[in-house]
Amino acid sequence: MICKFCSPKKEILWENERVFVVFGRPHHKGHVEVVLKEHHEILEEISEELAKDFFYDAFRVSQVMKNVLRANRINFELLGNWVPHLHWHIIPRFEEDKDFENPPEIPKKTEKYERKNLTEEEIETIKKELKKI
Repeated sequence: MICKFCSPKKEILWENERVFVVFGRPHHKGHVEVVLKEHHEILEEISEELAKDFFYDAFRVSQVMKNVLRANRINFELLGNWVPHLHWHIIPRFEEDKDFENPPEIPKKTEKYERKNLTEEEIETIKKELKKI
C-alpha cells in the first residue's frame, strides 16, 4: 500500500526541509496537517531533535492559522490510527463550534459531515502568511 503522505496528492500550502502542510478534511474550519517528509509511523522512532523541530514547525503553523482565522484556540492532535505516517492535525477552534469545550469531533471516514470551508481570501492569506515562517 502506498502512503498518502509519501506521495501527496493535495496542494502543499507550505514546506521546509522537514515538513509540508496540506489542508485536512474540513470538519472544522481551517483544519490543516503538518506532515513529516520522512516516513515515520510512530513518534518514538524519531530523534529527540527531529521531534522538537517537528513540534516547533507545527507550533509556527498553528500561530498562522490562529491569527489569520482569528480562532479562539488551537487543538493539536497526533494520532496515527488512520494514516501510519507522522503528522500533526492543527485544528482551529471557535467559540461557536458545537464541540468547543470538548475534543474536536472527528467524523469517521465513512460518515458525512458539515463542511466548514474557507473563503478564497482566507486561503490566499494563509498561504501568504505561511511563506513568512
